[in-house]
Amino acid sequence: MQIFNQRIIHSVLWGAIGFGVGFALVGAIFEAIYLNIPDFDAGLKIGALLYALAGGIGGALLGFASKSRNKIGLFSLAGALGCGLGYYGAFSFYSVYVEPRMALSNFLAFAIVDSMRYAIIGAFIGVSLGSIQKNWGQAAWLALAGAGGFGLGYLTLISISYVIGPLRELDIITLMIIFSISNAIIGICGGATLGLALGRHQADILLPPSAGIRAEGKTALT
Repeated sequence: MQIFNQRIIHSVLWGAIGFGVGFALVGAIFEAIYLNIPDFDAGLKIGALLYALAGGIGGALLGFASKSRNKIGLFSLAGALGCGLGYYGAFSFYSVYVEPRMALSNFLAFAIVDSMRYAIIGAFIGVSLGSIQKNWGQAAWLALAGAGGFGLGYLTLISISYVIGPLRELDIITLMIIFSISNAIIGICGGATLGLALGRHQADILLPPSAGIRAEGKTALT
């Protein structure tokens, strides 16, 4: 059971670090170039590329946590595709079908609807990570974990932003730091939940239920 728990903790930590660092970089870079983005379509494409970078970093560290070095490249590619495509799909859908119809005066309702963008990104990442393992049951579980983690991360961020208030009057360096930390919160939450789901799956493979029962029984008898 100790190996089981260590495997999960290891995966959670590396997932949180990987996606936290990746999303922090995106927050800083996007804020630095924000005023120079000509239009929404350009911003969407740039954002997709940046989030693909973030997903690549997060996926690589999840692959590293798996202790199988040959999986690092695959996990990185899956993370990049899932995060980049998830961002492009979520923000395209949101801007065309949701935002024009959204007239929510209640902050909580607005935050929940808004967080769906990041829940979709998390689901895309989860499906992508599960598909490279050729396990669609695991892909569905990772999609749920990713959606919940990244959605919760955004809800946490927007709640903090609501308390702090408008920030646009600050200088660019301060804004880069703030948006880097803010985005890191989303990445940490999402990466941790993906790591938890992935770690449990890998630990179950390494330690079948019967082995766990035997180990617990042996401990109880000694």
